[in-house]
Amino acid sequence: MAGKQMINTETVSNPEMLRKILEAFDTEIDTSRALINELRADHGTFKTVVDAIKTLLNAMRSNLNGSFVLGNPNLGIDTNFDVENQNAIDYVRAGLLKTLAANQTFDTGTGKTIAQDKWSICYLSISDSDAPDIHWNGSDFDDEASAIAATPNVPANYVPIGYVTIKTKVGFDWTAGTDALKGGAGGDVASETNYYNAWAFAGLATAVTSSSPDTIEASAVSEQVERGK
Repeated sequence: MAGKQMINTETVSNPEMLRKILEAFDTEIDTSRALINELRADHGTFKTVVDAIKTLLNAMRSNLNGSFVLGNPNLGIDTNFDVENQNAIDYVRAGLLKTLAANQTFDTGTGKTIAQDKWSICYLSISDSDAPDIHWNGSDFDDEASAIAATPNVPANYVPIGYVTIKTKVGFDWTAGTDALKGGAGGDVASETNYYNAWAFAGLATAVTSSSPDTIEASAVSEQVERGK
């Protein structure tokens, strides 16, 4: 082909032609080296991206194979002391699709007391017997953000649907079952009660932020030498 150095008996026996063949080899090797080194450098970047995607997909797989809610429960106060899902919701547990009817009572119990002017949090879930369930954090906190950061875990096979934060009446303790949630009546009514509807995939907050390498800058490797007859 035009532009290529031909390797045959005539050219390798001629010093000048042999020099041109070796120069052609050098050109091709240099171009190949630049491309290989760029791809080698890009490998680490690709690995970072692939590892991040792998982590995300495995987390999604774990969630999809677990238990999760499929709708917005629209949590709110149930009369005075308890919480209810104001919407019916579908949910999945162990691969089975189920439904929780609207206006089911999540009983806050009587065992939780929050120290005056503190916040606490409870997590609402559907138990492994398909019943409304509440889990309290045993500690109290100075602010809501700290309470949310300490959201209690729910047992395996339970379906988390949301959480509720509560702050006491100013200057008073708050006792579940005795003191009403904000908006209710009875006892020392909480000064704040906030309802949060949880989504099963909210824990996947870590997005894939790494990017693949830019377009390859190294030149394409063109053949400089061909074998002759």
